[in-house]
Amino acid sequence: MAKALKILEFFFFISISFVPFLPELGVVDIIAVQFLYLAGFQSVVFVYLSIQQHASVSFVNGLKNPLLLSFFLFIIISGLSILTAFNPTESLVEICRYFVIFITLFNFFTLIKRNPEFKNYVLFIFLALLTIESLYIFKIFLSVYSFESPPGRLREFQGFTYNQNVAAFSLLMKIPFIIYLAIQSNKMILRAFIYFIVSISFFDLLIIGSRGSLIAVSAVLFFLVFALFIKNQFFNSLQLKRVLFTVFGLFISMVSLQQFLYQNNSDLKSLNRVTNYNDSSVSYRAESYKEAIEGILDYPLLGVGIGNWKIKSLDYAHQRLTEYQVPYHVHNDFLHIGAEIGVLGLIVYLLIFILPLVFLIKKLVEKDKNSLLYFFIILSIMVYIADAMVNFPRARPNNQINFLYVFALAAVFMNDLDGIRRFTFKAIHVLFFVLLIPTIVVSYKVFDSYKIQKLLIFDFNEEPENY
Repeated sequence: MAKALKILEFFFFISISFVPFLPELGVVDIIAVQFLYLAGFQSVVFVYLSIQQHASVSFVNGLKNPLLLSFFLFIIISGLSILTAFNPTESLVEICRYFVIFITLFNFFTLIKRNPEFKNYVLFIFLALLTIESLYIFKIFLSVYSFESPPGRLREFQGFTYNQNVAAFSLLMKIPFIIYLAIQSNKMILRAFIYFIVSISFFDLLIIGSRGSLIAVSAVLFFLVFALFIKNQFFNSLQLKRVLFTVFGLFISMVSLQQFLYQNNSDLKSLNRVTNYNDSSVSYRAESYKEAIEGILDYPLLGVGIGNWKIKSLDYAHQRLTEYQVPYHVHNDFLHIGAEIGVLGLIVYLLIFILPLVFLIKKLVEKDKNSLLYFFIILSIMVYIADAMVNFPRARPNNQINFLYVFALAAVFMNDLDGIRRFTFKAIHVLFFVLLIPTIVVSYKVFDSYKIQKLLIFDFNEEPENY
């Protein structure tokens, strides 16, 4: 029986890795399917964990964790921002999505606590996902490449993510863990396979041409060089030095290869992409940042309401918009959150990222036995932050897969807070049970709405005379 339950819990643990491969099911945006899947499946996982022995203790420990507690407080403040929302329905949808991510994070935290070996499984889950994602994009490249006319930033290079920037950062956030796996492994075949996948992933990043991800991968490589100078027994192994030097060599080789293959397309040469900032993408983001800051200054207390920036942004951006455009996202999650729920909400949201970084860096300085793993978790968190600075990973379930695995792992290593009364969290546990059902209902209604919207958009774009 115990073995069967462990297999079931392992299945629960890998369940979100199926998200990128879910069918579209006729919706205008795949996130409706993905959030509905997460809401339904993670509700089952939460109920399962709640009826297990010591589940109430696990729940209390979960909310005593600084990272999970910060996320919970963020959801509370987001709920209060409904008071200022122009469209409370949009707020309700957005809060349900954050609640789904929070419940999933709690589930993963509890599963790892119950099964400590799951910490190592994250490495192989990321290796499997990176293999599928990178080879799929590379296969598309091989099918469209021409030396005389190299492809530009093709939409097809988005892979399974429906967005090139999402695809690039999805690859990059996994790479630090794969490098760590290569360092830990004594099997030459596994290391050789990892080097092959990392090489393909580097090449994919270069052909996707996401400027933010190229800068981020440069930063990751810089910190890997820095790791060679850290005076710690876990950073001075010959295996680590060999792996890191190999990774550097692979990256330089892929840059040289991409530069050669794109001789006839200078705009997408990797070095040109990193150094050229005179384009509409940069200016669009700069204007969006400026408007979000104005929104924070105008509504510092509770913001414009969670999920309402897509509406309120028109008041700030209407003069620069052409045709039918809606600036849904600020392309900076932190400014976006600040505009929607105010300064206090932004501070709490920042704690979700700052607290694990501070804890892991502190342990790294103290030369903890897990220092090497902490270092690579830090790198992945920094990649996510870089993504959040120029894109909107909070809104895309594909990005949240990486977030959930990495931050659940970080939460497990963090110390719990003391002095918090247990009965309070038992009451919150009951509240979460109550909220799960309406969360599923809302997710389904959004899914149904997105199916109808796709029909309307298709009619409007393809058959306007018969609209």
